[in-house]
Amino acid sequence: MSFNFGRIARHGVSAFVLICASATWATAEDVRIAAWNLHEGFTIESVAARKDELAEFGGSIRPDVLVLEEVVGGHVVEAAAAAMGLSGYHTACSDFTHPDQPDFGHFEVAVVSKYPITQVIEYDPTPDRDPTSAGPEELPILPLRKLGLAAPVEPAGLRGFLWVRIDALKLTVIGVHLKSSRGSDGEADKDNAERREFVAAAVAECVAQDRRLFPDYTCIVAGDFNVGHSDRKNGVDLRHDAYDLSGLNDGYDETHA
Repeated sequence: MSFNFGRIARHGVSAFVLICASATWATAEDVRIAAWNLHEGFTIESVAARKDELAEFGGSIRPDVLVLEEVVGGHVVEAAAAAMGLSGYHTACSDFTHPDQPDFGHFEVAVVSKYPITQVIEYDPTPDRDPTSAGPEELPILPLRKLGLAAPVEPAGLRGFLWVRIDALKLTVIGVHLKSSRGSDGEADKDNAERREFVAAAVAECVAQDRRLFPDYTCIVAGDFNVGHSDRKNGVDLRHDAYDLSGLNDGYDETHA
């Protein structure tokens, strides 16, 4: 089996990090994987207003696995999948904020899969899920103190990430939508950069765990990283902390983590 990747970045930066557990591939079929920042997927009505655009996307890309950002709730994800013509697909959506509101502060991350989804976990910096309610299992994102990495001073509104396991493909998918720089860089981007770093470091730990627990699986990190490869960096070397105002040197450059 081989994986084909694409990115759709009309309204944001979507990208992939691929970690292959093995270089040996079966030849059964290709699996098409894409990520798309849907851009203000607030309501079912806003999705319906873009039905032609979504139908064109579904028909041309024909994704088997799709990571979506800027969607407000599972109902919007299901409406978007239907508009794309992805009939019979399985969906999973984070629930970082609730109740769902058509607002920028309520964006979620989702995975849409042609193949059955085996397990879903939401990693949240501020876990608050009612265990009796519907939604994915929730785990906290904790500071990596052994690396000197502290939690952001203000974690409120910080999105975590969504982890999905698809056994039929021997695949784990991590969907992310990291904090925007809001057009700033350097020192002006420090706080948001540290928020990106905090989540990205947790993603790296999650991938390392997948490598141990599922050694014959492929791990994919996909979504909107909100940092482009050509953007000005806050640091110059991933091995050195860009900001040491706290007296800690965590070894990240506060941009890409």
